[in-house]
Amino acid sequence: MTESRYDFQCRQYVQNADGKISHYILQVTDIADGETEVLSVTPKVLASPTAMKIALLSRKIIYITTSKKHNDMLCELFANPPEAINGA
Repeated sequence: MTESRYDFQCRQYVQNADGKISHYILQVTDIADGETEVLSVTPKVLASPTAMKIALLSRKIIYITTSKKHNDMLCELFANPPEAINGA
């Protein structure tokens, strides 16, 4: 099994009227060729390695990870807080 070839960045998040986060806007970059995909995921999907695998697979991105590596990715993802977008 090889290491992940992707760089994840959280660009923004969208809040509901009640202030809860409805989804995050992620930028996923293939380190090998520089191709970038932007996708929207709910907090529930983002928190689960399995749900993230399914969401990324729908974009033809193969995400191979362990729970620890996924948690490490989340820590890196939120090291620099994303910008909020107020919306529905």
